[in-house]
Amino acid sequence: MIGQDRLFGNFFDDIKIINSRLYNYSLDSLNRLTAANGGGDYQTLIDLITPLISAFGTEIGDVDVALSIQKGKTLTANQVMFSFGQTMKEKEGVIANAVGGFGSTGYLEFYPNGFGEYTGAAVTAMPMLTSRVKTAATAHAVALGPVLTAQLSAFQQQWIDARDAQEQQFGVVDDNRTERTETRVALELGNLTVVHTIAAKFPGDVDACDNFFDFNLLFTHTMHRIKTLAGTPAPGQIVVILNHSLTDNNTIQAQNPDENADYQLYLDHTGTGEPNGRGITLKASGSGKRPKPSDLGDLNDTFLCIKNLSDVNEGTYIVKVGGLEE
Repeated sequence: MIGQDRLFGNFFDDIKIINSRLYNYSLDSLNRLTAANGGGDYQTLIDLITPLISAFGTEIGDVDVALSIQKGKTLTANQVMFSFGQTMKEKEGVIANAVGGFGSTGYLEFYPNGFGEYTGAAVTAMPMLTSRVKTAATAHAVALGPVLTAQLSAFQQQWIDARDAQEQQFGVVDDNRTERTETRVALELGNLTVVHTIAAKFPGDVDACDNFFDFNLLFTHTMHRIKTLAGTPAPGQIVVILNHSLTDNNTIQAQNPDENADYQLYLDHTGTGEPNGRGITLKASGSGKRPKPSDLGDLNDTFLCIKNLSDVNEGTYIVKVGGLEE
């Protein structure tokens, strides 16, 4: 029998969901909507939830969300990765012109492997990439000018802050929920609207819907760590998104929110090999799947790879891998 209260009621009204967890869940959901909003399909939901998150964050003692994003101080890790990749892509010509052209040594300091290395960056590569860009920007500060130099240099600290915030977000001990304020109720109902709207967009497609939400953020749990990997590979590019031994005890959820490019998810021995029929294909426009690691190739191969199957368009991927050991 289907429980009407759980199906139609406000399931965010739960004493176990303390304020910090509701706030972090809401930010995570907003980030996922933003990442999938290339065609503007989710702008209405983004506009709905953003001011509710901002008001609630202010109420519980956090900074205003919009101001935080503007200053770049409390971005989530995924937001930093996306902003970093897009900036390095969009500023490639400006940087090249400032440092002597596309064939110059100055250009190669920034782009030894092209801008695709940034748009398709894995989490593990971010410390090296942001450090490289800061070093190069500092070395060419006069040519780049103070504004662009500051923008490029800031990504390293933004990444450090974002990763630190992820580690610290579960350490809040003074946020036990004792009452539901009007601001909290408004955010609960806003999140509920987002959930039901996404469900209506993908009726019956659990995998597609699940990629917009991480309900694990709402409750204390002892489950294995889940890592979210996201990026934007260039046409035809192969990207290593994880180097880790996997078994079928690990869980994988993959989504393709892009509208113009399919991608292949597979395991590889070197991290540079072509799929050659291995793995699964994620079609564009919200396709989502939950493969077992053994569906992706030989479990003795440790490189989890993405290949953008389009030869003309960039693609975007979101992959969640669960059961990882620290």
